[in-house]
Amino acid sequence: MQRRKWLLSILYSYQSKFRHTFRSLCMGTQSSESCLGSLPLSYIEIPEKCATSQRKPPVILLHGVLASGATYSSLLARDDFVPDRRKYALDLRNHGSSPHSPHMNYGVLAEDVKRFLKDHNISESVIIGHSMGGKVGMAVALEYPQLVSELIVVDLAPIDYSDPTFEKNLPTDAIVAMSKVNLERCTERWQVEDLLEQNGIQNKRVREFILENLTTDDVHPKHFKWRVNVSALLNSMNRILEFPVKEGKTYSRPTLFIRGERSIYVMNPSAEKAIRTFFPKAVIETIEGAGHWLTVEAPEKFCAVVNSFLHNSTDLRQRGSSFV
Repeated sequence: MQRRKWLLSILYSYQSKFRHTFRSLCMGTQSSESCLGSLPLSYIEIPEKCATSQRKPPVILLHGVLASGATYSSLLARDDFVPDRRKYALDLRNHGSSPHSPHMNYGVLAEDVKRFLKDHNISESVIIGHSMGGKVGMAVALEYPQLVSELIVVDLAPIDYSDPTFEKNLPTDAIVAMSKVNLERCTERWQVEDLLEQNGIQNKRVREFILENLTTDDVHPKHFKWRVNVSALLNSMNRILEFPVKEGKTYSRPTLFIRGERSIYVMNPSAEKAIRTFFPKAVIETIEGAGHWLTVEAPEKFCAVVNSFLHNSTDLRQRGSSFV
């Protein structure tokens, strides 16, 4: 994948922040997906901002539905976001600059992350996953615990979110609206936004977030296309909402769940029960006044909670399954 010049302009102060794509070749004529069951992922790499006597496991940042590694550009540029560790913000499959595939479930998403770690010789990592990325992180930790030294899940729990309780707060409506927009008839960005509004996306902030996925067509530069694989997301939404890992598997290393006080995703007894079931050493921290988008709404508090957890993992392990 080509470097993102527009992203580099945001992160201008860090010369070695690039978006990369690491591609592994398969023997014969099979595609990498068919012979490996995984895809190479595009990513942003941010080096450590301060020297340490011992190199620590890097941070792997995983995004939610319709987002990408670039969504966290402002977070990655902060001097107080895990400054003593190298950071990688991945584009999960069907998002950002990563390859598209009709296959979209937590099994293949976890395999993609595992492949990324192997290809980059990362034996242990700190996974920070927001929303859908949180479930991907949980799947990696439960299936391959040796690869995850600490797990941080941001505003999601290991439960099925297809329950009607969460219906109005899910990305389903956004993806359906995107699928109904005929981009071939649009020559201006505002036309796409108008069609999104006509198809049910009344919230302007949500429309602006969706439009971050709008780009020009490589073949027809005057036409638009969606950066995300809309059809794959639409067909896979039920699998994205569920949590497929069966009870019995646990991840017993340091785990932190961060939730927003105004978000509904983790603020219920069933969510806390599921967290205790899969992650017996988990701690939950609540950020007051914040909703689902913690890194945007309360970045200073978010960074402080993450840094405290990573710097004091021994103390957190002693707290066991206590909840805040």
